[in-house]
Order: sequence, then C-alpha cells, then structure tokens
Amino acid sequence: MAQRYLIKRLKLISMILTAPLLLVCISLSVQNLIKTYGDTERAEREVMWQIVQLNKEIGHILYAGETFLNGHTSLKALRQQYDLTWSRFPVLLYNKSLMETTTDLEAVEAVFDLFKLADSTIKSDEPNAAFLHSWLDDILDSSSNFTHFVSKSI
Repeated sequence: MAQRYLIKRLKLISMILTAPLLLVCISLSVQNLIKTYGDTERAEREVMWQIVQLNKEIGHILYAGETFLNGHTSLKALRQQYDLTWSRFPVLLYNKSLMETTTDLEAVEAVFDLFKLADSTIKSDEPNAAFLHSWLDDILDSSSNFTHFVSKSI
C-alpha cells in the first residue's frame, strides 16, 4: 500500500515538473518557427525587390544602348548604365538557394550571360555597332521572359 502511494506521488511530481518544461519547449519551438518564417519572408521580399530593380536597369541599358547607337548619347553614359546594371547581378546570384525557390533562376542567368558576353565590347574604346545592335536585340528577347516572370511573381 505504501509502495503504491509512493509510486502515485512520484508520478504526480514528475507530471508537475514535466508540464512546465513541456510548455517552455513548445513556446521556444513556436518562437523559432515564427522567426524562421519572418526571416524567409524578408529574404524573399529582398530578392523580389532586387529582381524588380534589375528589370528596371535592363530597361535603362536598352534605352542607353539605342540612344548611343543613334548618336544621341556618349559612350561614357552607356558604360555607366552598363556598370550600374552589371552591379545588380552579384546581389541576386549570391543567394542562389533562395532564388531557386522564389524565381526563375534560368531567366536571370540568361541575362547575366548576355551581359558577361558584352563586357569587353562595351569597355573598348570604339565598340562594334553591329555587335551592340545584336546584343541589344538579344537582351530585349531575354528580358521579355524576365519581365514576364517579374510581373507574374509580383
């Protein structure tokens, strides 16, 4: 009889001690879940903002390229716009794991490859006009997929 009473008493004590511990564990788990969700959400918004900015810069480089080819702007202005657009890529491509889940990574990489291809031509003293015209057409084609993705994502 005393042994049963002791066992019941030990069970009660263990339940009394376990319940607060369980509540603390549940509370910590929920807080971690909320923090992780918030961090992921913030990172996704940042990637989307960078994509929108890149899309805007692509429009600016297309305009700068056309105005350069038509003789309305200088090579320096085209280079500045090219460098500004080029600077958007590392921010996006740095976080590939998040981009793979939130974006069409192939569209970003296609535009990136086109920009990489034109680097030496735009940096030269006298860029090849035929190459620039062809390059701008390729950028326009590639960026239309990119623009479609951006508008669909937003």
